[in-house]
Amino acid sequence: MTSLDSPYFEWIVIILGLLGSAFFSGAETALTALSETKARQLIDEKKRGARALQKYWLEKPNHVLTTILVGNNIVNLFMASYITVLTHRYVGETSIAIATGVTTLGILIFGEITPKTFAKVHAHKIAPIALVILTPLYIVCWRLGVVWVLTNISRVIVKALGGEMTRSGPFVTEDDIAYMIVSGKEAGVIEEDEGEMLESVMEFGDTIAREVMIPRTNIHGLSVDSSFDDVVKTLTEHGHSRLPVYEESIDNVTGFFHAKDLFPLMPVAPEQFKLVDHLRQAFFVPEAMKINELLKEFQERKTHMAIVVDENGGTAGVISLEDILEELVGEIRDEHDENEEEEPTIQKVSESHLVADGGAYIDELADLLDMEFAEDAPYDTVGGFFQHQYGKIPQLGSEFEFEGWQFVVQDADEKRVITLDIHRLVTDAEGEEEGIVQTLKDAVGL
Repeated sequence: MTSLDSPYFEWIVIILGLLGSAFFSGAETALTALSETKARQLIDEKKRGARALQKYWLEKPNHVLTTILVGNNIVNLFMASYITVLTHRYVGETSIAIATGVTTLGILIFGEITPKTFAKVHAHKIAPIALVILTPLYIVCWRLGVVWVLTNISRVIVKALGGEMTRSGPFVTEDDIAYMIVSGKEAGVIEEDEGEMLESVMEFGDTIAREVMIPRTNIHGLSVDSSFDDVVKTLTEHGHSRLPVYEESIDNVTGFFHAKDLFPLMPVAPEQFKLVDHLRQAFFVPEAMKINELLKEFQERKTHMAIVVDENGGTAGVISLEDILEELVGEIRDEHDENEEEEPTIQKVSESHLVADGGAYIDELADLLDMEFAEDAPYDTVGGFFQHQYGKIPQLGSEFEFEGWQFVVQDADEKRVITLDIHRLVTDAEGEEEGIVQTLKDAVGL
């Protein structure tokens, strides 16, 4: 018996074969489980194997996978053949079926399942090292033309099936980031308030001025003919540092008046005061302007307030730097806000009953009622939705039905809806069911 026929040598070959199979299987799983973001992070941190990650995996992933699969199949075929020969030598052909089953089970457990499970969990550690070890084999397979031939055959087949070998576009999308934020909040990695702020940042670029502005019905402005006492009174009552100044109507804003401009005027006799002489230039923006672009405009112009105009050039509302910042960090309250009540704009009385402020955003109502409104609808608030559906200026008691819900005006003035009562309509079947339940309750004295 030669040294090659020694049982020790045979066991060494089997163990090495299983290790080879485990290596290729683990390398494949580690690399495919490693996100492109994590791979780039490892490269930036110059971890061991970072150069191989950059040169081979990020630039030629299909070539690397082909090399791994070639190596894995060679090892597994060798193992199956070698154990078949050993079985034939020691126990004869009668036990070849048993040996095949044992070999398959061994390769599955030690060469596939175990290494792949381990590699998936530790992908960021295994992938760079595996690539360093794979590099010589990759170079050999490439120079022999094996990788080129197999990769191009695969490319032809994939294209024939209507697919692509490589992914186009960014490796991380906005949806990916949004999902990571939600997952981070659920896992407790990101605090609730941090998660809300990150979500606000994600939505920031899609928010337009119309969604954030103070509507024209809530604007506190000054007529250009206002006296000194009128200016002081308005500033004191409403606590604003800046007020739009208009001529004849709010649709004709001529500028802004800043509260700090009052101090130099204190020695001036009230009868000599002319508001028009102390105005700052008005800045006008369209309703559809993105607030991230508006924020840049505020920074460049060194101003804090803008007039939002509609498509006809009329005043739709005003928007301030504070309004934009609140979209990122939430409500910013100062000493003038201390006495204001912080009630929700939509109060959920029960599952079938809500009370909504006319100025509440329609998106909030959509979430509560689980319904969808057209994105290009000419309204952003619950009151605007009611007027659009009702077709005229609503009055106290005005009502209409929409998708199984009844909307009734609880409070309104001559121009707008102030409060709405919203009830879910009960179908005949539901009414009968409620009647039966009530009858049973009466029967048992509940």
